[in-house]
Amino acid sequence: MSKLRSKENSKLPKNLYVTGGYYSYKHPIDKRHIGLGRNRAKAVIAANAANRGLIANTITKRHAEALINLLSREEIVRAALSRATLCGVYFLINKGQIVYVGQSTNIHMRIAKHIGTKDFDSFHFVECDRSILDEVEAAYIVALDPPLNRDVSLIKAREGMSISVCNHSAV
Repeated sequence: MSKLRSKENSKLPKNLYVTGGYYSYKHPIDKRHIGLGRNRAKAVIAANAANRGLIANTITKRHAEALINLLSREEIVRAALSRATLCGVYFLINKGQIVYVGQSTNIHMRIAKHIGTKDFDSFHFVECDRSILDEVEAAYIVALDPPLNRDVSLIKAREGMSISVCNHSAV
């Protein structure tokens, strides 16, 4: 039999509790309390969203935490990456294997252009200065030997011949 909620908590959505003005969501599966802060409206929205997902049986623990631990505007802005600074070498990955290495002065745009033309499920990138893009890209291609980068210039590079590395992904 479930425990009766206090008068103060009885007016809140299921699994949402308030103690001394501080709201927390009690995860119904693992019983952990997740702090939601002092803003009642935000706490109610987060609890309702988490409960809807639980009722629909489509929510995982990670999804519940993402719904409950919403970032503030300040946190989002502070963690944002500038589009202008994303110059570097990127790696397209499919099923845990690096399948392609490329370079760009606008990595997100370049990766978006690969959707539908190259088979990949994730990506990673290393930022570097525009002046060394060719060298860094070539070094990774030679070291990693990704299947979608195999061409004559790379074969020559592996054999130690002098080559001019072309920019595969100029944006």
